[in-house]
Amino acid sequence: MSKRTVHIHIERLVVDGIDARGQQRFVRALEAQLAESARGAAAGGVSAGDGVMRRIGRVDAGEMRAGATPERAAGQVAKAVGAAIEGKGRGRG
Repeated sequence: MSKRTVHIHIERLVVDGIDARGQQRFVRALEAQLAESARGAAAGGVSAGDGVMRRIGRVDAGEMRAGATPERAAGQVAKAVGAAIEGKGRGRG
């Protein structure tokens, strides 16, 4: 079986309501969660098809819950990105 690789590139990310320190925690958590998702997708096969590049213009992760930690907010965004990649989310091109 050939090795599969999944690359995720985020051009711009807007998250309101998180201070500078929280933003650093958010970014680290998002990177970790997306890396884990990519490893899982590569190991299990990507439903979008082998060798297919997908461009998703925008992903709507919804409203963050009041008082959510940066890590929890990152999880919500990572879940929305994963769903958009699989064609199940609220991504818009």
